[in-house]
Amino acid sequence: MNIGELLRTARKEKQITLRQLSDLTHISFSQLGKIERDEHKPTKENSLKIAEALQISPTLLFQILGYEQEPFALSHKIDPLVRYKVFIRDNLKCRICGNGPSKVALDVDLIVPERDGGEIKLENLVSLCKHCLIGRTEFISSEGLAEDLLFKKNKLKSTLNNSH
Repeated sequence: MNIGELLRTARKEKQITLRQLSDLTHISFSQLGKIERDEHKPTKENSLKIAEALQISPTLLFQILGYEQEPFALSHKIDPLVRYKVFIRDNLKCRICGNGPSKVALDVDLIVPERDGGEIKLENLVSLCKHCLIGRTEFISSEGLAEDLLFKKNKLKSTLNNSH
């Protein structure tokens, strides 16, 4: 199944028009039409918006589109109790955009990724919505971890804690 066929089928099953999907996702009507006709491949961020609006698994969408699964790969490694503690500590809000579960799906991410020596510990975990998680992952890939705001804040916090 191609991406256009999947989206068109899901949209029609939900009885949503392209205009309505456009309103839900804030993606232009014409852009969505091109995606459904397989004339355009949606970005990761737009894929997430579409997945949320149509209640499709983002992982499935990413697989079909050939995008890396990295932003979603961590979820299965985190103990549910630790995950819960992260959400409670972060007041059930994305630490970047501030949105909560009434507006976005929250996930947990490592401040310092495992490939950079980060460990799955409460102090190295942060609540992020899927959109910010993907944006942060892409930012770190292009700009480097040292430039990441969450990394800088965490580094400053650990420096202050170690000086006392």
